[in-house]
Amino acid sequence: MSSFTDEYLVKSCAAGNRRHCRLIYERYKKLVYGVAWKYLHDVETVKDVTQETFLKVFKNLSKFRYDSSFKTWLARITVNVSISHIRAMKNRKADDHFSLNDPDNNRNEKNIGEDTATDPQSLLLQKEKNRQVIQAIDKLKTEEKTTILLWSEGFTYAEIAETTKTNAKTVGTRIYHIKMKLIKKINASYGRINR
Repeated sequence: MSSFTDEYLVKSCAAGNRRHCRLIYERYKKLVYGVAWKYLHDVETVKDVTQETFLKVFKNLSKFRYDSSFKTWLARITVNVSISHIRAMKNRKADDHFSLNDPDNNRNEKNIGEDTATDPQSLLLQKEKNRQVIQAIDKLKTEEKTTILLWSEGFTYAEIAETTKTNAKTVGTRIYHIKMKLIKKINASYGRINR
C-alpha cells in the first residue's frame, strides 16, 4: 500500500491525478464495503453502494475542508449513501424487492462462527443469534445504528464523534446504552425461543 498521506492523495486526486484516485480507492474500499454491509446485508446492493460512495467522494473532493480526517468524511458519505438506499428500498413497490429482515432471505448472510462451531446444532444456534443481532441493529434509531456500526468497524470514539457530529463522551455513553439495549432484545428473543 502507498506511503502517501491521505491529505496528499486527496489534493493530488482533486487536481486530476487518476492514479492517486485509484490509491485512495484501494486504501479504503474494504472500509466502505464493510460499513455498507452492516447496513444492507446484500452483496449486490453493497457493491452498488461502494461504487456510488466512491463516485460521490471523487466528485466532491474539492469540497473536503480537512476539518476532520478523510477516513471520517468517507465514512459519513458511506453512511449517508447506505441510508439513502435503505429508504429507496422501503419506498420501492417492485415485486423483486425482498426484506432485509426476512428470515428466508439467507442467500447473502454471513455465517460468523461457522469455523468455530463443530456440530450442526451449534451452527444453527450461531446463525440464529447472528440473525437476531442484525435484526436488532436494523431496528435502532439512525444515529444509534450509525454509532454502533462504526464502532464495530473499529472506528475510535473521536472518529465516530466527528462522523455523527457529537462529542466522544456522548459516543461512549451511547455505545454502552446501545449494547445494553441489544443484549436485552436478544435475551428476550431467546427467552421466547427456549420456552
